[in-house]
Amino acid sequence: MLFRSITDNSTPGSLNTICSRAWSMGDGTIINDSITFNYAYTVPGVYQIQLTVKSPTDCDSTLSKTIVVVASPSANYTVANSCLGGNNVFTDQSTSPSGTYITNWTINFGDNTQSNNPNSTHLYSIDGTYTTSLMVTSNIGCSDTAYLNAVVYPLPVANFNSGKACSEIPISFTDRDRKSTRLNSSHLVISYAVFCL
Repeated sequence: MLFRSITDNSTPGSLNTICSRAWSMGDGTIINDSITFNYAYTVPGVYQIQLTVKSPTDCDSTLSKTIVVVASPSANYTVANSCLGGNNVFTDQSTSPSGTYITNWTINFGDNTQSNNPNSTHLYSIDGTYTTSLMVTSNIGCSDTAYLNAVVYPLPVANFNSGKACSEIPISFTDRDRKSTRLNSSHLVISYAVFCL
């Protein structure tokens, strides 16, 4: 979708005022009494814009101009989630319409950092969910933006208790890891024969 900024530069006649304005946008849309506005064409093509202005004496003047609307690129990418301390991998899958090409990529990682590399890796310092974005811009200045969440999982903390060990007698090991909420952890009891020192 391409937004165009349109401004009426008409000058009034001797009565020094314009009473009304009527814009015909070339796609069946009529806009009344706007001096400056943004308009979005949803379909690429050639459009004839017509402006009619009217004076207090009911005199009017009409001007037509042609505008060419070119399709925007389509931003698309994937994000591989990671555990804390590992890299999240960003892979560009953006496309550009025939006759155009992408000249700029901007990845916002959601932690106040960004990159212009369309295929990036990023190391987050804190676990959590980050809202990321990819904006692509074509050689004719059209752009598009896509959004994805990047997830960084917290690390579990390994910890266990054990009893005294004597030779040829099994010893109980109990997993004390209770911090991780991402994994289905449970207490484990393992029997193993070890030797006293």
